Amino acid sequence: AGGIAEMSQLPPEVRERTDNLVAVGNTTAATGKGFAIASAALTSLAVFAAFVGVAGISAIDIYKAPVLAGLFVGAMIPFIFCAMCIAAVGKAAMDMVQEVRLQFREIPGIMECKPKPEYEKGVAIYTKASVREMMLPGAIALLVPIIVGVGFKDVLPLLGNLPAERVGGLSGQVVTGSGGAWDNA
Repeated sequence: AGGIAEMSQLPPEVRERTDNLVAVGNTTAATGKGFAIASAALTSLAVFAAFVGVAGISAIDIYKAPVLAGLFVGAMIPFIFCAMCIAAVGKAAMDMVQEVRLQFREIPGIMECKPKPEYEKGVAIYTKASVREMMLPGAIALLVPIIVGVGFKDVLPLLGNLPAERVGGLSGQVVTGSGGAWDNA
């Protein structure tokens, strides 16, 4: 909003207002992220506690090969998931760019603001692309613990996998927090 106000050469008080609105929006987003992160942390802890309780395990030896293998796989998953999410955003954005370019080519007078752009098409394309591109990361998040448990035919790899995913997720939370700090700097 501030950039639009600046490029439109609006009075300085407009830029002041947009800066205040951006600050409020960033604070609200940071608060929402905090709640989401806390609920995810508690949920993963509850899942691990339930798993340990149902499996009847009283101690975990992290030096056993299956547990180490689970730790290794679990530590990779948050990074793979994040990379796939970032790639999904890029692909969805490119679908939108192609639609915008198409409308610029095919709708005469659009640059002079005479006809309105076909906003609905852009929203539909972006929504469809977002859902399509996020299916694989979502499936990975759900299926990896099952694949680890079934693939190793033992509960021990899951004893490493579940907490390692949580610890790997902590680094994502650190990045989220520092990104919010840089955004508001």
